[in-house]
Amino acid sequence: MFLLPLTLGCADFNKLKNTVDDVTNPLVMVGAFIGIEQPADPNMNMEGTEFAGGAVVTTVLADASSVTDMADHPVGGASATFRSESNGTIDLVEGEAGAYGANSADGLKYTEGETAKISVDWDGAHSVSIDAPRPATFTIPETHTQGQGATVDLSDQDYDSVFVVVYDVLNQEITYDNRPTDIVAIYNWTHGVGTVVVDIPGDAFGAQSIYALGVAGLRHSDEGDFTDTNTLLSTFASGKFTFSGVYTMPVP
Repeated sequence: MFLLPLTLGCADFNKLKNTVDDVTNPLVMVGAFIGIEQPADPNMNMEGTEFAGGAVVTTVLADASSVTDMADHPVGGASATFRSESNGTIDLVEGEAGAYGANSADGLKYTEGETAKISVDWDGAHSVSIDAPRPATFTIPETHTQGQGATVDLSDQDYDSVFVVVYDVLNQEITYDNRPTDIVAIYNWTHGVGTVVVDIPGDAFGAQSIYALGVAGLRHSDEGDFTDTNTLLSTFASGKFTFSGVYTMPVP
């Protein structure tokens, strides 16, 4: 789907068992609702990347009757929908390994300030809601020294974490992102104090090129956002990407 590696691995959940020993509700929901504001700079063509659309929502469902067996029990065949005031109700399409989602091609759009809700019908009714936050305020000089790092600092803004991506437009590759790499990292990322300051290494800007620096301030769900769901393991995040052009070559 997009953005978060929402896959279920047995070894990953065995690690989580050290954190969560008592499973009181079998359904786990892990997902994200992300908006993407397309760059105003005509030199930053995002076509063909995962950031080309305007919005995406995705969730993975798993049966946590036993934490150690959850990786082998993705929830398929559920009925899942997304709803907000501007979108109305959109059916989420089932993919692989308990994943469900929709994107701009399905008519999905991101409107800040709205309450977004995912509802799931699987052995009962389950749901999670989150308010879609405004885009973060962040600026970086247009010209940048090749090989020099940069810092994204949202500590003075009301976010739980920050999602950063650097895309080399000319070479068509992501040179840096701080997305969590597995389900354990997602759990750690969205429970407790998140990271709102990200140091981007210099090799992210290692070539003479045009870079699209994307920044999304994210809000995370809390226990009160879920209905009839395993609140210890479930998590949901929302935010909107904005992109700035960063040139390590002469600006056209």
